[in-house]
Amino acid sequence: MIPCCSDLNKGDNMNPSSINKRDYSKEPLTDLEIELAHKRSAQLVQNHGDEFLPIFERFQEEMEKITKKRYLKEMAQKVAST
Repeated sequence: MIPCCSDLNKGDNMNPSSINKRDYSKEPLTDLEIELAHKRSAQLVQNHGDEFLPIFERFQEEMEKITKKRYLKEMAQKVAST
């Protein structure tokens, strides 16, 4: 299982027993984690080539969903306040 972002910042030696397992079906990635992964995946493409494009593409799609969700919330707030 892939460690979550908070596990990577703890400075552990990445021993599997020291990583908190995360059930992504119950606790999905946050918008911030997706934004960070999007940036990191872009850096992978830039530094290591096109083989990482599918990963970047997936995070790009997730960023578009986040952008749309934020826009819709903003529009709903405007409509509700008029």
